[in-house]
Amino acid sequence: MSRLKSRGFTLIEMVISLTILSLIVLATLTALRTLGATQKTLEKRTSEVARMRAVCGFIRNSLDSVYLVTTYKMGRPEGQSFTGVYNAVTYSAPLMLAGGQGGLFTIRLSVSDERRLVIQANRGTMEKFDEMGDSEEPLEYTLADKVDQLLISYRESIDSPWLDSWVMGEHNMAPSHVRIQLQVNGKYWPPIISVIGNG
Repeated sequence: MSRLKSRGFTLIEMVISLTILSLIVLATLTALRTLGATQKTLEKRTSEVARMRAVCGFIRNSLDSVYLVTTYKMGRPEGQSFTGVYNAVTYSAPLMLAGGQGGLFTIRLSVSDERRLVIQANRGTMEKFDEMGDSEEPLEYTLADKVDQLLISYRESIDSPWLDSWVMGEHNMAPSHVRIQLQVNGKYWPPIISVIGNG
């Protein structure tokens, strides 16, 4: 008797085809997960870069518009409009604030105890800035969090060496350039070098 040839797949053929199909599905799911993780990482990095550019642009514009002011009391100079050390700088510049407020402010850029890069602004002189009580706190805005390092340098002219501090009484003028170097969340930002002018 002759055996009829059966039509269909053998068990081995079915196991091999299911194995190949499982590998294709696994590879597809892994690719989709990787694509999703890459998209999240890319969005996070893009957001960080946009924040860095906005902060650097604000600082550069603020320093570019420094307005050199000397306040007088009874005919004698009372206050200077630019002073700085290696980790903070105070100067006068125009500033636009929310709600239509704006004008010439004394501005201080520094790092707070909580590792935040902050800009403080008030309408008084620098001396008034340091003498403010709790009832007269300056306006304060956070520009960046998790600041590891803020280094500020000053120089008198393009050919001069960079200095760690600048006190108007010692130099009788504002510096020609200010360089700000930031390290935020373990990453170094591009240095900000600004030419100081008389806004």
